[in-house]
Amino acid sequence: MNHQPQAVFIFQDEVLLTANSEALRLIKAQSECDILGLSFSDFFDEPLDNINLTPELSIQSPLTLIGVNQAQRYPATLVLDKSNKLLVILSSQIQPGVAQRWLSSDLDSSSTLIGHWIYNPPTTNLWWESQTYEIFAQSAAQFLPSITSMLQLVHPDDKQQVENAFTQAIAQQNKLDICHRVITADGEIRFIRQRATWGSENNELLGTVLDLTDIKQHISHSDYKLRLMDETQRIGHMGSWEFDLLKNKVTWSEQTAELFGMRLAEFDGTIESYQQFILPDDKTNLDLTRSKPNNSGIIEAEYRITRNNDGAIRWLFECGKSIFNASGQEIRRLGMIIDITERKRLELIQRLESSMVEAVASSLALQQIMEQIVLGIEEIIPNTIASILLLDEEGKRLLHGSAPHLPNSYNDAIHGELIGPQTGSCGTAAYLKKPVIVSDIEHDPLWANYYGLALACNLRACWSHPIFDEKQKVIATFAVYHNTIKTPEPEQLDTIERITKIIAIAICKQRDEERIRRSESRFREAFQDAATGVAITTIDGRFLECNQAYCEMLGYSAEELTQLTFQQVTHPDDKKQNQQEISEILLGLHDSCIIEKRYISKSGETVWARLSVTLQRDDHDQPLHLIAITENTTENKLAESKRDEAERSLTQLLKNLPGVAYRCRFDEQWTMIYVSEAFYRLTGYDAEDVIGNQRIDFASIIHPDDRQEMYLQTLNAIEKNQPFQVEYRIIRKDGGVRWFWEQGNGVRDLNGELQTIEGYMTDITLQKLADANIRESEQRFQILSKATNDAIWDWNLITDELWWSDNFETLFGIYAEESKPSFNGWENRVHPDERNRVVNNLKRAVEENQQSWSDNYKFRRHDGSYADVIDRGYVIYNSANEPIRMVGGITDISERLEIEEKLRQSQRLEAVGQLTGGVAHDFNNLLTVIVGNAEIITESLPADSNLRGLSQMVQEAANRGADLIGSLLAFARRQPLDPKNIDANQLLKNFQSLLSRSLGEAIQLEMALEPDIWLAQVDPGQLENALLNLALNAKDAMPSGGRLLIETLNVLLSEDYAAQHDVTAGDYIVIGVSDTGIGIAPENLDKVFEPFYTTKSKDKGTGLGLAMVYGFARQSLGHINIYSERGQGTTIRLYLPRSPVEISTADNPPALPIQPKTGKEHILVVEDDDLVRSYVISQLEFIGYQVISASNGQEAMEIIQSDAHIDLLFTDVVMPGGISGRDLSDKAQRIRPQLKVLFTSGYTENSIVHHGRLDPGVMLLSKPYSRDELSTKIRQALD
Repeated sequence: MNHQPQAVFIFQDEVLLTANSEALRLIKAQSECDILGLSFSDFFDEPLDNINLTPELSIQSPLTLIGVNQAQRYPATLVLDKSNKLLVILSSQIQPGVAQRWLSSDLDSSSTLIGHWIYNPPTTNLWWESQTYEIFAQSAAQFLPSITSMLQLVHPDDKQQVENAFTQAIAQQNKLDICHRVITADGEIRFIRQRATWGSENNELLGTVLDLTDIKQHISHSDYKLRLMDETQRIGHMGSWEFDLLKNKVTWSEQTAELFGMRLAEFDGTIESYQQFILPDDKTNLDLTRSKPNNSGIIEAEYRITRNNDGAIRWLFECGKSIFNASGQEIRRLGMIIDITERKRLELIQRLESSMVEAVASSLALQQIMEQIVLGIEEIIPNTIASILLLDEEGKRLLHGSAPHLPNSYNDAIHGELIGPQTGSCGTAAYLKKPVIVSDIEHDPLWANYYGLALACNLRACWSHPIFDEKQKVIATFAVYHNTIKTPEPEQLDTIERITKIIAIAICKQRDEERIRRSESRFREAFQDAATGVAITTIDGRFLECNQAYCEMLGYSAEELTQLTFQQVTHPDDKKQNQQEISEILLGLHDSCIIEKRYISKSGETVWARLSVTLQRDDHDQPLHLIAITENTTENKLAESKRDEAERSLTQLLKNLPGVAYRCRFDEQWTMIYVSEAFYRLTGYDAEDVIGNQRIDFASIIHPDDRQEMYLQTLNAIEKNQPFQVEYRIIRKDGGVRWFWEQGNGVRDLNGELQTIEGYMTDITLQKLADANIRESEQRFQILSKATNDAIWDWNLITDELWWSDNFETLFGIYAEESKPSFNGWENRVHPDERNRVVNNLKRAVEENQQSWSDNYKFRRHDGSYADVIDRGYVIYNSANEPIRMVGGITDISERLEIEEKLRQSQRLEAVGQLTGGVAHDFNNLLTVIVGNAEIITESLPADSNLRGLSQMVQEAANRGADLIGSLLAFARRQPLDPKNIDANQLLKNFQSLLSRSLGEAIQLEMALEPDIWLAQVDPGQLENALLNLALNAKDAMPSGGRLLIETLNVLLSEDYAAQHDVTAGDYIVIGVSDTGIGIAPENLDKVFEPFYTTKSKDKGTGLGLAMVYGFARQSLGHINIYSERGQGTTIRLYLPRSPVEISTADNPPALPIQPKTGKEHILVVEDDDLVRSYVISQLEFIGYQVISASNGQEAMEIIQSDAHIDLLFTDVVMPGGISGRDLSDKAQRIRPQLKVLFTSGYTENSIVHHGRLDPGVMLLSKPYSRDELSTKIRQALD
């Protein structure tokens, strides 16, 4: 049996209609078009007339195939059918039934038209038969055939090729064979083939023309069986088989083995081996089919096999026939097998496509459609799992669509994944927008992040195609998974590609429907929720549908309105006009109109409305209904009415405004566009004068000094798009100058360009004057607050805000920036002991509507010290007699109190001085007599006389009385001082031995003396008394002994120190006396310098010691300080004024007392006290002097004016009679210039002592005095 491939040819009227791929291979044709239209003789050497053909019977006859490199003879089967179609199969044998099936295909419906023509070159005549005219679609009566006219019918793209073929055939007498296109008169394009050979005489070209148009269309649109043939040709072979029933042996052709996926040698020929490939579900049906052949004895069956080499499931078509022996026994079966998998695939696809189209058309749910598609593909491509994934609206994430056979874990894992260049097959396909075929998931980089998931679900290959919408946007992916490594076949890719289009249609339709549903829903919602009323009525006005806004506007429900017409709810006064406007629409005069009308609502209220009415027409352009979009304008109408009233009011307001409203251009002239009527009243110019600058421009009215500044201020605000306020002066028409205040803003268009300025201006001249008065008043207040020594404050009783002047800083060191003024702040500075009283008194004054308030209290300064102040405040009331402010001032009276205290002290001193002075004169006179006589008595008594002791007691008592008077005078600064330029260091050295004896051995005396001490200007005798008093006080403070330190130093007292301690700034010599005694309690320090104050027992002192020292220091123009600490000791420092002379001119007294001296000179004694005078005369005479006496000044003058010899005038200072000792001295020295004078007094008043110091050149002997003191002083005066 020959197993060579079968070549198939089909002819009609000896012209080739078609051939399969094996036939093309044998004749080495590139395509079927190359051989269509050739005749039987072009292929085979045997004349067809020599073969005895009978319709519908097959003939076996060998044929020699020509047209190849080497002619080859083949066994052939020829079959002729009733339509004169001839089937030629180059094969040993084929069953007639099979041949009949081929010949009875849809080729029967195609009739190939063949025409003939003859061309005579000498005459150039061309003859066509009727079929030729029909092929070229021309009429024999109208078309004259020729080579040229024929070429006019050829397609432009083929014309040159056809012309060249005819020219060459005619010129060289060659055969003609060409396929080309012609264009008929009605524009139809036909495919034809023209062939021609030269006649026996070589004078005519005999040709045929074959219409291939139907064949071309047939190739593109053949039915299932022709596609089966095409597929067979594409595959290149069919399989044959033979089953020997006697030997139970199956014989396959090589092509059959290939169909089963094995080599022919691998098939053992047993029926069992063959049946093992058949799917179990198909075995029973196959056995049943084979047992029932058709009427022709032909057995035909379709079944599925599992291909051996790759496990693919393939559909096979089997056609066979039984062979019987002479006794009628079936001994053999012969047949052919064709792989019809592609046909089955196409059938399944067509069925799936049809069902899906029906599902889409019937609006089946998308989820159901996708599931049917997935299941259908899994049937078309066996052993696969299909999946559809959708993309989200942004096209960035994969969403689960349908994959019923994928594990839920897998579906959940990829749901929501981002697409990308390496996101598996589906994510990558969606990202790249092209199919992604992955045959091996485990090793493909696209699955690097997902292969673990896939392998866990037994997925080894995945082919994914993107699904596009009409805009080529990826909306989904379709994937096919395999559980083995798998590369798709072309037909499988074709299947997937076709299905993606169905899926795209389903998804897009579902989305479109969803959009339509949403749109309809939005429309319905918009219709119902629209803020504007919408109503649909019939053309006669009956309501069909109304939205909520329309119902609310009229107060009816939608159901109530459907029972009414729009005329029934229209205001009676508007019905006629409303009906006329609707009629014009219905007549076609307008498509729509705008109606303003009034409705009557259900409650009877009038509703103003503005309607846009449109006529809707049906498909026949007939009026269908009216749509009215209705805006409730009731509020607008009310607003218009209010606006009209507002405009009227505004007009009246502008007339009544005190100022001018205006609109102007922003130019150099300030060109006015509008000004209100007040312009005349304010400027004296009519409005028409400045509008448009008719008579004068506004810029000319502005004062020349203000124009530039006003313009710049306005320009600055306009450029910043801000309102402006300016003040300037204008010159009225009558020449008067007035101040204007103006505010305004720029008016801009939509592009932001400045158009005009609008604003308001008013006369503020009176306000300017008032402001000036206020400023002047404020300036006066500020100057007053600075000029006064008081700290001025202003308390706002409404806001509780407090202001105070700069004097708070001057008086109390309180800076406003450090401590913001407040009532609480002031309250906290009042001394805690006085705070409640002061604050309560202040509040009571306000609450009781008192006009003023004042109080004295202590106020804390910034440094923490307290000042004594007097605070006065005055309440200001408003027109309702309500307190609103309180203004006052704080006076610092600390200094005044100190001065008063000093004055009181001075007054005390003055009183003590006056008292002491009044007593001292007479008392010292008495003491002088007592001291002198006691001294005489003592000296005249024997040492062992009892009376001597008594006389000494009298003398001691008199001395103590003299000391007491001296101390009082010293405290009162009334004792006469005779200051000298003293070296304090030297004085202390001379005085050291006396001090040591006075202190005793228990107290150690130390001195620390400044080496370069300045000279002090001080009375040395009084200084010694003061130092002795200080030393004795220190001794009393150290009953158990201790240390007494006396030191000297030079100091400079500053102005600040001097101001605080009532001393003159400058240079001073300080003598400090420090003890280590018991110290003085702090509460007693202020009292230690008061007379008669003492902490000692009565027998320890009079309390005048420190008082005397204090008085001495002050009278010496110095200063004294005391420092003491309980248990630590006391330091007293005497500040003595520095002498203006150098140290070399010091007036230091001799260290030893001067011995009393006698004399013989004549002395005039003037003393009003008889006892004192008698004592003095006796003492002077005792010493040896010649004495003349007088009891008063008058007597003394008479003696002085006489010729009596007088060497010394010894006179009392204070004397009765009108001539004091000083007067007497002056008069005497005028008479006797060389006369020496010595004064004596118990109290000098101011005769010879000024500022506590003896006048220059004056010598004084203070009472009481001893005889030695008298003799010494007399001698000093005389010498």
